[in-house]
Amino acid sequence: MSLREVGDRALGLGSPGVLVLPADVSKPEDCEKFIDDTIRYFGRLDHLVNNASIWQVCMFEEVEDVNHFRKLMDINFWGHVYPTRLAIPHLKKTHGRIVGVTSNSSYIFIGRNTFYNASKAAALNFYDTLRMELGGDIRITEVVPGVVESEITKGKILTKEGEMKVDQDERDAILGPTPAEPVGDFARAVVRDVCRGARYVFEPRWYMGVYLLRVCLPEVLAWNSRLLTVGRAGATSTTDTLGKWLVELPGVRRAVQPPSLRSPEIKEQ
Repeated sequence: MSLREVGDRALGLGSPGVLVLPADVSKPEDCEKFIDDTIRYFGRLDHLVNNASIWQVCMFEEVEDVNHFRKLMDINFWGHVYPTRLAIPHLKKTHGRIVGVTSNSSYIFIGRNTFYNASKAAALNFYDTLRMELGGDIRITEVVPGVVESEITKGKILTKEGEMKVDQDERDAILGPTPAEPVGDFARAVVRDVCRGARYVFEPRWYMGVYLLRVCLPEVLAWNSRLLTVGRAGATSTTDTLGKWLVELPGVRRAVQPPSLRSPEIKEQ
């Protein structure tokens, strides 16, 4: 769905005003423009939601040039920092809120996600530190999603060559039979908890158990991640993982993946 379609839907649901501003959050000048345009249009800023992200799926040793992944850090980390820095003066005036969408990968180590995990951990710690520094002037909610229906979970990835493409074999090699939450359910849960003033939103809720496992038994979490996401012994392909084998069992994919994740019509750009 395009930004314009999202805007039209918001108007249809009763929003009094919508401003559609395509931007690249990895570019400071784009961030400055959309913050300034928002203030000019609405006269104030009450919320900033940082949600942009791209996903890398490959083993670290397969990467020939780590510079291919500067783009990932620019979007997943600096794409949170630039808008936040520019929005803070305006949010202080309204005692507003920042909503930073990170990932469960910010605190658990998932195989084949080296750079992605690092970028999300950086964003999570950025918001934790910023909350402490700002005190009560601006409230911050950190949204920590698990597997949620999105372009990422449809298989849109940054490859080891540094190119964006749709590769559902790579997707299945890492996500395996993990249930994907429908995006509508996820959005409703996030809005509900943000309105309640939550500091953290773990969604789906059962990921809280994974977080506790990370704190109490990290060795077990590492063993499980390696078992499911690292290629099996004797495999002819690095995508031949136990997780991929499990999701390909009869009936499993249909049970854990919303229909959109199985659609052949996935936007690559």
